Parts: sequence; C-alpha cells; structure tokens
Amino acid sequence: MSRFVTRWRTAVGATAAAVMAGLLGVPAASAAPHSVSDPTDYVNPQVGNTTSGMTFPGATVPFGMVQNSPDTNVGNAAYNYEATTLTGFSQVHLSGIGCPAGSWVRIMPTVGAVTDTSLSANMSEFSHDTEVSRPGYYGVTLEKHDIRAELTSTTRTGVDRFTYADGERDRKLIVNVTDVWGQTFAGDVKVVGDKIQGSVTSGSFCGADRPSRYTLHFSMTLSEPIAGVATWNRGEKVPVAGRTAATGGAVLSFAPGGKAPVVTHTGVSYTSVEGAERNRVAELSKGPGSRGKLKSFDTVRGDAHAVWKKQLRSVRVSSDSTDDLKTFYTELYHGLLHPSVAQDVDGTYQGFDGKPHKVAPGDDYYQMLSMWDTYRSQNQLIALLEPKRATDIARSILAIYEQGGWVPRWSLGQAETNATSGDPVTPFIVTLYSRGLLDDELSAKLFAALWKNVNEVPPPATDIKAREFNPDYLARGFIPSERIPGEAASIGLEYSLADCALGTMAVGLGKSAEADALQPRCDEFAHIWNPDIESKGYTGFPQVRAADGSFVPTDAVVNGKGFKEGTAWQYQWLGQQDPEALFRLMGGADEAEKRLDTFFTFPAVLDDVSTAASKHWVTGPIDYNGHFEFNPNNEPDFHAPWMYAWTDSPWKTSAVTRAQRALYTDTYNGIPGNDDLGASSAMGAFAMLGLFEAQPGTGNYIFSAPMFPKAVITQSDGTRLTLNAPGAKSSVNQYIDKLTVGGEKTGRSWISHHDLLAAGTVDFKLTTDGASSGWGRGSENQPPAMPGAEEDPAATSPMG
Repeated sequence: MSRFVTRWRTAVGATAAAVMAGLLGVPAASAAPHSVSDPTDYVNPQVGNTTSGMTFPGATVPFGMVQNSPDTNVGNAAYNYEATTLTGFSQVHLSGIGCPAGSWVRIMPTVGAVTDTSLSANMSEFSHDTEVSRPGYYGVTLEKHDIRAELTSTTRTGVDRFTYADGERDRKLIVNVTDVWGQTFAGDVKVVGDKIQGSVTSGSFCGADRPSRYTLHFSMTLSEPIAGVATWNRGEKVPVAGRTAATGGAVLSFAPGGKAPVVTHTGVSYTSVEGAERNRVAELSKGPGSRGKLKSFDTVRGDAHAVWKKQLRSVRVSSDSTDDLKTFYTELYHGLLHPSVAQDVDGTYQGFDGKPHKVAPGDDYYQMLSMWDTYRSQNQLIALLEPKRATDIARSILAIYEQGGWVPRWSLGQAETNATSGDPVTPFIVTLYSRGLLDDELSAKLFAALWKNVNEVPPPATDIKAREFNPDYLARGFIPSERIPGEAASIGLEYSLADCALGTMAVGLGKSAEADALQPRCDEFAHIWNPDIESKGYTGFPQVRAADGSFVPTDAVVNGKGFKEGTAWQYQWLGQQDPEALFRLMGGADEAEKRLDTFFTFPAVLDDVSTAASKHWVTGPIDYNGHFEFNPNNEPDFHAPWMYAWTDSPWKTSAVTRAQRALYTDTYNGIPGNDDLGASSAMGAFAMLGLFEAQPGTGNYIFSAPMFPKAVITQSDGTRLTLNAPGAKSSVNQYIDKLTVGGEKTGRSWISHHDLLAAGTVDFKLTTDGASSGWGRGSENQPPAMPGAEEDPAATSPMG
C-alpha cells in the first residue's frame, strides 16, 4: 500500500471514526436528553447503501437536480456498500429506487494511457476506511492510482476534486456518457475549448413498454487547461486521439507537472446544453465582479452543509439516545432528497409535450415523482415541513396533465414510466388539498384532471397509461384476472382508495353530484372479498376474480396471486378509507383486532420489542409472497400498524411502531426494503414523532406514543408545532395514557392537519401499561371514515 493511500486512510479514517463516535459534537448515548444543534452530525448517507435499500452515499442538496455520487454498478444498485471497486462518479442518481436509472455523466480519474474505455478496465479498488459521507459531501481514495476523489454539489451542479499522488505526471479524466445504470439510447460528448459538453438519453425504466425516454444535458469546465483529447463512440473501446466529438465519451489529458487538484464543475439541465451552462455559471460563479471565477470546492461544500443544516433543523428533537438521533435524522435526510427541481435557473423546463416551458417567478417545477411509493408517507412529510414546495409539486403535476393530456403515475425526467400500479396521483393530490395547500383555482383544475382520470381511459397510443383498467373496474366493480393476472386484485383496491379520496375532495369543493357518484366506489374492496376462504383460523379474505365473477382458485392465501408485491394477508388492510365497513367483512372490530395481532405476531412484540420484527416479520427485501406476516419493507403495509385505531386497543400501534423502529439502524443495511425516494424513511420518521396519516387524502393524523421526549417542528413559513412526551424512548414499549392538544385534554386518537398546527402544542403522558389505558377507546374517539365514504359526509370533511 502506498504512503499516499495510507496518509489519506489515516486522516480520513480518523475523521469518519470521529463522526461515528460522536466526537463532532455528538454526545454520548448516556447523556441527558438534549436538543440537537447541528442535525447533519447525526446523518449517515451510507445507511441503505445496498441492493435492498438502494440509497446513494454521495453529495446533494435537498430536492436537488444533481446527486453527485460514486458508482459501483455491482448487483441491482448504482452503489453497493458490499462492493470493493468503484467505476466512477456520476452527476444524477435516484434514492432507493427498485429499477435501474441514473449514473448519468460519469467521471473517472485515472493515470497513464487509456487503451480500453470500458468500466471494468478503469475501475479502482477502494476501502470504506477512506470514505467520508456527509450531507453535501463525499470523499474516497481510489487505490489503483492513489487518487483522492471528493464530491460536493449545488442544486444544479456537481463539483468534483481529484487529488493525484505527489509527482504524478500523466493525469487523466474519463468522461463517460455511454455507461449508465439502466439503458442508454443516445449520447454525445464534445470538447469545445475549455468546456466539455454533451448529453445522455436513457429510458425504459422498470421495463417500460412505451418510449419513456429522458435526456440530461451537461456543461463542464475544469480548473486546469486540457492538454489532450481522445474520444470514443458507443460500441467502441479504444479512444481516438485528437477527435473532439463522439457518442460515447472523452479522455482528457493534462500537462505534466501540475500539483494542484483537478476540479470539475458540471452543470446539468433537462432542457439543453445552454441551460446546463447557465446553471453552472449561475450557481458556481463568485458573483458580479468575479470575472468568471468560480467558487472553490470548499466554499461549495460549506454552502451545501449550511443548506442541509437549515433544512434538517426544521425538526429539532431531544433525546438521550444517539442511536435514535442518528436513525431519525438519517430518515429525515432521505425523506427530503426528492422529488427533484427540474427547471433551469431561468425558469425553463422541458414539458411532457416535448416543448420548453417556464415556471412562474418564485415557483419550482419538479420531476422524479414516484407516487405509488410516496403518496402514503413522504408526500405528507413535505406537506408538513415545506408547504410551499408541496404546492409547487402539485402545480408540476397539473403541468404534466395540461401538456401530456393525463396525470402521471411515476414520472422520471421528462417522461412517464407507467411503473407501479393503481392510481397514486389522486390520493397524493387530495392529501395536499385536505391540508389547504391548493388555492381555489389550482383545486378546481386538479379536480377536473383527476375526475377525468378516474372515469376515462387514455387512447391506446398515449404514452401515459393512467387508469388503463377503468373500463372493467367501472363496469364490474373489480378488475378481472384475465386483464392483469399478477395485480388485478390490488389495482382494484388502489382504485377504490383513490376514488374515495377524490370523493373527499368533491365534498370539500361542494361538488355533490361528483361526490355522490364516487361514494359507492369507496367500498369496492367488498367486491373481491371471498367470505369462504380460510387462513390461520380466520375466514374471509380479498381474492382475485375472473371475468365471469368467480373467484380464481388459489392454493394459499399467502401466495400473492393477483396482488402486486404482496399477499391477501397484507392487502386485506387496504380498505382504510372505511375501516368499519372493512372490519364488518372480517366479523367485526374484535375479530379484526385478533387478525392484526396474528399479522404482527403481537405476543412477540410485547415480549421483546428489539427483536420481534427481525424474528417474526417479513424482512427479505423482495420477499413478497408466501407470508401472512406484516411486511414493513413495502408500501401497501405502511398504514397497517395504525389500523388498531379502529379497534378497542389503539395502544397496540405504539408497540408495533417500536418493534418496527428496531429494523432501522445506523448501518449500510439499515433500511428495510427499497427506500423508494424516501417513502420508507418518511414513514419511519413519522412513527418516531408519533404521527401518521393512515388514510391518505384525509389530512388526519393518528397519534401513537412518540419516541422522543420533545420535538419542535418548524414549517418553512415559520409555523411551529411542539410535541412533548417526557420520558419517551424507542427501546421500551410505551403507550399514550393521557393526551392534551393545545391545552385541552382529549381522548381522540386522531387530529386534522389544520387543527394540529392551530393547537401548536401536543402533550403526551406515557405509560408502560397500554392495556390499562383508556385513551383512544370507543367509537367517539376513533378516526372517521373518509368523507367520501360517508353518505352524509359534511361532519367529517377536512375542509368543512
């Protein structure tokens, strides 16, 4: 091992160890509860860096266009902590996605002649001992050529600093637009004077059968003059010296004798190379009078840290547990990475009609909308902490509708991927409406878009599939197995939830005819309920049906036939829009509670909250089938712990959320399942705070016992909410004994978003004897059904 690597390993390893040990202001685990000053000290971006969690360790800012991060491309992840080699550093990544996308515009420093441009020929071994991963910064040593690589970013630019070993005379950089994580359809790179510019077109996310292509443009400058250029085309391995333009990439050489690090400044854009250049100049320039000089790497790094510190201080929690602080702030960090700002600094963005558009001054346009994942948790987190941003996201969805003709389901870049299933955009939008984040004009336009979505179907040639199974669903009340065997039952359940959410919006807007039309659809889950099928001593479960109305035979309730990424046991709870009606199918609330106890293996949760989940629940990352137990890894079960709110034992939710907390750890595999653009992390963060919207679209939170003695939430507009729970911790089972909201005692287990913020303070009195607590019990204290499900919904309208 060279002295250069050893020097970096010693210095950086010591820094990393200091972070982990709490020497950068992180107190010992046994200290008294305290309020966090700099939350970034508790964030570990390497949590979830596996082929399961699929997060990335690199540098970004909240909701950034750029995610400047290393690539290993080993297994089903752009970066896999278990890999031993790196293949470069790319400008765009997506956090926690389950299909390949990203690793666009890859830069790899190297030394000596480059005769083979493949990733395998130029990759380098590395050690985690030399890695430092912090919000807004990443560093590592490439051992092959003793190069220290450091990354930071702004919203639309990536800045890389490469320090070569002392005395190295043959320094090179490889800029690769061919090799991405996923499919490449086109690329180009051109060296023009001191600039490197080009684009990469990728697509077919998750095997999309429509075009779903998206193009990223870039403009790069270097801190050192380029002494030589060689380029290669797609399909070639050997670069051609002197050629300055090609379709695959470029190899850049520098004059011998340079001692300063080589710094790259890369602006990106989804509109044009010119847009990328404007972004780079605007965000990296020192400002007027600087004569084109750019900010230093360390200045950009400091700015990124400051942005993250301010963002994460929107929730200030107090705790004597360093582990809980690390888990929470890492969850919060991951929950605030996406969606991504998509417009250039001049407001221009590429629309779904293939044309450039401009956002209104002061607004942002967003893309990377994974709504099947995020409508259940991460959308609510943004709405709570960043209401203006949430409104801009809603405006972005309206723009997609106006330019593309239909609302999206999973939009990536400038295209709809049609990935996942159901109708996630409807509860996503109604969640924001129910919080009062949409003005009258925006509400009216979005309702019209969603009304079209729930009642019509796009023409066959349309790129956006929307609710393609509407004809069967509207005619029969269910989707027959013949139409889509693997998902027919679950899509119908998702449609029903979405229809009920839209009915809630119709009630709030005073659209009685539309509300009346949607109300019967709220209980469509009953149409696929087979009252005769048995499992684990219980009778009656959802089951996929054939076109003739018969239930499709199944050898077991746990085999997953007809359900996307789950089983009938796990999907039976996806009727939370009307829990009373759902529970009647199960034999009543008492029987439903017994099912929940079986589902969560509840006796084990009481016996040992720290190990119950890992021993008894579904913990394999894609282990969807063959199980009756709770699957905390996947979105359809996110709300299930809060279904106890409609039973006589609402206290049990708090035990389940603590057992689930044990699955989130400060390690590279510390997220159960894909994080899905922050969905899993956001759910975990809400659980630790003691709030969760189990009925997306209502704007109602259900309470559970917090895991922090105190949490202060400050919205971007300055509105403040304080949650006090003296003695709270995650390591023991605790339950709500008494609850005071805004100075008034209450037995209600739920509260609207509006009332919560108006109250300003919630005081929890906790107990370790949940069974003896009377709090939350009784129908008068249970959350209501969605207003859209009520025959007379006025009393429960979130906007009433």
